[in-house]
Amino acid sequence: MPTTTKQFPRFVNARRTRRGSIIVAIVVALVVLQLVVVGVVALGARDQNLTTLRLEASKAQYAAESGMNMALRELYNNADEDSDGTIGSISNDGNSANDPTVNGASIVVTMSVAGSTTTLTSTARTSNAKRSITVTLQ
Repeated sequence: MPTTTKQFPRFVNARRTRRGSIIVAIVVALVVLQLVVVGVVALGARDQNLTTLRLEASKAQYAAESGMNMALRELYNNADEDSDGTIGSISNDGNSANDPTVNGASIVVTMSVAGSTTTLTSTARTSNAKRSITVTLQ
């Protein structure tokens, strides 16, 4: 007489299923952590760049003010103190290599006279910024 064996349905091991889902959860958590780290690093680099640009703008502003003060001193003393050939202008000789520098910013001050009105324009440039100041004297 043939013996028959009764086959039982195979059950998936519950422990093995849990182990697979934990690995998936760890991979998802690591991907999220990596995105957060990349975002923080990118924001830090952007903030550093903005800080550098603000510093350059401040340097240019202070240099423009310094140039204006130098030009006003020439006018009040009636002397060409920077030897550019004109009283009241600072290094307006067309040669940018002779432009005075203040804290790494080059300065040029131009003067124009119309009747009894004298207009001074001080322009300072750094590598990333440019600032101008205009003063009108009567």
